[in-house]
Amino acid sequence: MARLESIVRPFQTTDFSPGRTTPQGAVPVAETLLVEIGKVGQVTTFQGSFSLTTTVYMDQKAKEISRETSVKRVTNPDDETQFVDVERIDKLVTTFGSGKDYQKTESTFNNKDSTS
Repeated sequence: MARLESIVRPFQTTDFSPGRTTPQGAVPVAETLLVEIGKVGQVTTFQGSFSLTTTVYMDQKAKEISRETSVKRVTNPDDETQFVDVERIDKLVTTFGSGKDYQKTESTFNNKDSTS
């Protein structure tokens, strides 16, 4: 499935994981972390917890400026009358932010014509 996602959304980053649902009434419990450093008889023990929250605002989305595409026809090897035309992105230009945080990104995708 991950391979299909990279074909459909080649611009999508992979550093995310889908959200998890917690059954109603159940509260997720954090595991206790115990770290011991040192030699036998001379051990320092640390106990603690860590929490991180990140907020991303919708106005921080990249804006698409332009795109260049090409059409690839994929046919059924057993029946040439069965096919689908796939529009592929060849080049994508986006901008993000303004002022000193302004970024312009030009992405060129190497769409190889393979038979596999």
